[in-house]
Amino acid sequence: MWVRFAGLVFALVGALLLAAPASAHANLARSSPGANETLTESPTEIRLWFTEPLEPDYSRITLLDMNADTISPAPSSVDPEDAHQMTLAVDDLPDGVYTVSWRSLSTTDGHLAQGSYAFGVGMPAPAREAAPPVSEDAPPGLIAGRWLNLAAMSLFVGSLGFRLLVWRPAQVTIRALDADRRLHVLTWVGWYLLGAAQVLLLLLQTAAAAGDVTVNSTSQMLANSSYGALWLARAGLWLVSGVLLVWSRASARMLWAALVVSVTLVFLHSLSSHAAAAPDALVAAASDGLHLLATCLWVGGLVAFALALIRTRLTALEVGELVGWFSNYARLALAALVVTGIYAAWLHVGSVEALVATVYGRSLLVKLVLLLPLLAIAAVNLLLTHRALMKGYPAWIGRLRGLIGAEVALLVGILAAAGLMTALNPARGVMAANAAVAAANEAAAAVTPYFDMRSANHLMAHLEIVPGVVGENTFTVSLIDETTGAVIDDASLIRLRFDHLDGDVGQSELRPEAQGNSLYRASGSNLSLPGDWRIRMTVARPGEFDSVIDFDASIPAAPPPPQIDIDLPIPAVQRGTAALLAGLALLALGGYAVVQPRARRVGVVLVGVIGLVAIISLVTGAWLLIASGGSVTAADAWARPAAAGETGAVYVTIDNPTADSVRLVEAATSAAERVELHQTVVEDGIARMEQIAALDIPPGETVRIEPLGLHLMLVNLQADLVAGASFPVTLTFSSGETLTLDARVRMNAGG
Repeated sequence: MWVRFAGLVFALVGALLLAAPASAHANLARSSPGANETLTESPTEIRLWFTEPLEPDYSRITLLDMNADTISPAPSSVDPEDAHQMTLAVDDLPDGVYTVSWRSLSTTDGHLAQGSYAFGVGMPAPAREAAPPVSEDAPPGLIAGRWLNLAAMSLFVGSLGFRLLVWRPAQVTIRALDADRRLHVLTWVGWYLLGAAQVLLLLLQTAAAAGDVTVNSTSQMLANSSYGALWLARAGLWLVSGVLLVWSRASARMLWAALVVSVTLVFLHSLSSHAAAAPDALVAAASDGLHLLATCLWVGGLVAFALALIRTRLTALEVGELVGWFSNYARLALAALVVTGIYAAWLHVGSVEALVATVYGRSLLVKLVLLLPLLAIAAVNLLLTHRALMKGYPAWIGRLRGLIGAEVALLVGILAAAGLMTALNPARGVMAANAAVAAANEAAAAVTPYFDMRSANHLMAHLEIVPGVVGENTFTVSLIDETTGAVIDDASLIRLRFDHLDGDVGQSELRPEAQGNSLYRASGSNLSLPGDWRIRMTVARPGEFDSVIDFDASIPAAPPPPQIDIDLPIPAVQRGTAALLAGLALLALGGYAVVQPRARRVGVVLVGVIGLVAIISLVTGAWLLIASGGSVTAADAWARPAAAGETGAVYVTIDNPTADSVRLVEAATSAAERVELHQTVVEDGIARMEQIAALDIPPGETVRIEPLGLHLMLVNLQADLVAGASFPVTLTFSSGETLTLDARVRMNAGG
């Protein structure tokens, strides 16, 4: 028995220690150039930052010109030092508007993500349209494939668990050889279906990533992706379990070995789940693996129990004994499901609002609704059926069959909801992304479209410009005869001429055309710079003198689109507390199982796994709580002397003792017009400065912003920086935390 236990724990430790943070959703976090950014000169590269590491062979950047033709520089590549970044080197781009199109595949079996944005070189990019909510669609084929995988895994693992932890301990096999054979066949059916599901999932993943399914593309997926490596490991374990099943007819120990291998296979599936994308992947994947194992044991065990009761020769007392063993088995599985399910719900949902406002959350609600009658049926079997059978009432055998059949039907629905959830974006991330989108759209909507009315020669002209910012706009003109009050719909010509009053950018022209509803409309990018514009409208009508009306419009720059980070980190103190509570609950559950009279064999599997997961949770939670006690600090800020109107730089040391990565997103000072984050890049012996959008400081590390490296550039100094003086600098991090410190003006770092 202890050899089996040690083998199980060893296999699980091996699987869990291989877990690495990964994600099913590699979403764009930020970019350089930024979306809707206008550059004065061509960039040398396009660089995108993603929320999760990328599969190099299935992630790419494509650059398109204004005619939607692909610009073909060297192919894009994933940064070898940081798989969160992807770059595309570009040649000298002429003035124009360019579109960056990207697609990403995370290092697990994550869903393919893709998107695009525009930027301008020498001219503004089009104004951003309202961003849509995050898509919660999932391909039907993927949902079906994942449901089949869950169902097959449940049949295979659950039937093995039932045979070893319920059927054989109850010692009824001699009186029910036919049922024993049926259970053996059920295990093989689950094994074959699991193999078919694995092949189907591989083909679906290949089709999503490569665009087609061929021998070459499938081989590429297996050889050159993290998903392929995990798939091969699972396929190897599946084959080994099949060999062990064959040998189990000669040796019962081989059946235990098959169970150990199948449990390891279950935990390997958790390494390509939403849990593997969590900030603390080890504890999340361990908890998810236990949740999946408990599901398989319960669901598959019920199906096996129902099959064993078909045309049974067992007496009511023997069936009652089976119910007693299975009730204990099911109680442990259910308790493990509840503890790990609560932890997973907190991790992936996080709020009641997310539970009802997202497809993921509503799928979880369906699971909970279906769970309630299951619990009621289990209570009936424990309190009524078991007692009646132990009193020798054979009629309750038929009633038990009906109750178990109802349970199986409800569990099929639960598995369907679970299959959908595994194919969707988690609710917490969807809510965070939609909140960012809503805030950005609200900010964009705050830019009021231009509207004015002017008159000349008894002609009232209305001019509306939507959205009323730099870039592409729609110009709508309506005309009214001030003498009669009638709308004018017979204008033979309307011409708009645009002059920028703050600079010489040349004159442009636009001619709105009649729309058939007394409106004249045209679209164009004539408002190419922010500032004050004069728009001269000329209106020609049959039999009338031309009317000339001037409109003065102050046009702001287009607001940038949101930089959305869907997988926002959860604070370490919250994660630590949740992991500690889950670990303590699982530890208590393991202690309960040990003292149960019918839990010896169940304890070998569930108690061993529960204890392992509990230890991982407790250790991780304690470390997170200890590490979260600190906070980000900044020290030794200094700047060299510089004259007003020039450019300066601030250098500072930032220390992050916490358990979370932090991101410096902004800096500000009253000493300069603005502050930009730059890094010095040396190419071919020539140093140049490159602006970056943000700076990540990993947990437990110190980053020095210093000369010839990172620095905070002070643009257009408002006063002289004199040696010995100091000025305030405020650093803002993505968490919302700010630090204000005094930067000392001196000649060098040690001065």
